[in-house]
Amino acid sequence: FDSEATLDVQWSSGIGSNTPTIFWMEPQDHPPGGFDDDYLRYTSYALNTTQLIWFHSFSYALPEEDVDKDYGKGYRERAELAFKAMGAKGMTILVATGDRGAFERTNEPYYNNCTHTRPLWPASSPWVTAVGGTSYSPFASPICWQNATQMDCRHGPMGHIAADLGLGASITSGGGSSNLNPTPPYQAAAVKTYLERGTEWPPVFNKNGRMYPDVSVIATNLWNVYNGKGGPGSGTSFAAPVLSGLLSRLASALFTNGP
Repeated sequence: FDSEATLDVQWSSGIGSNTPTIFWMEPQDHPPGGFDDDYLRYTSYALNTTQLIWFHSFSYALPEEDVDKDYGKGYRERAELAFKAMGAKGMTILVATGDRGAFERTNEPYYNNCTHTRPLWPASSPWVTAVGGTSYSPFASPICWQNATQMDCRHGPMGHIAADLGLGASITSGGGSSNLNPTPPYQAAAVKTYLERGTEWPPVFNKNGRMYPDVSVIATNLWNVYNGKGGPGSGTSFAAPVLSGLLSRLASALFTNGP
């Protein structure tokens, strides 16, 4: 297993202790540079297995514009229908949003590329719960980052902010707006409020797309053990299994004890 797979198992199982966990591994049967994780194979298994799997954590993704290029025309649409069917059966799909803001995985340096956005899929799907990343920071209080005063916030109370390279994190949480999926009805009111804040949006931002993330979880400086060695790591690849483990544990308690 690679470090990506091991951190998924460590954090989902560690937080969701005593809840059954299934680890799914895909063969690397795609061309060099292609994507190695076939979501349709997995969704077929999840939809047809006799035991309902309540929570599913995905930490792998690719730009939504490349899905049909890698897998064939119509693949993304078929996978979206499978995600929708899983949701209809009561399953929750948690997907990491990536670690490079809205300009994920471009050929140019992501911190310079403002020519177009490349939303990550399946986080950009309206049928999944997209999980962004936060970091702990003394700048969580608005009085610090709005520069309203000359207050020294370096020793202020710690809190969560969106993980941002510009504010000391080692990643910038993925997020933005889909260029292929429109704003779903369930988030229309929240998106309308968000867009009316008076922010000047860049021309490359699609104000009519499915916005993500839906929720954000701690994603920086989390411990990971790989090949017998431990060390801190960062990424929304941590956030998705952390939330999966937490929700699994809460659901287990509800099933056992009732609301």
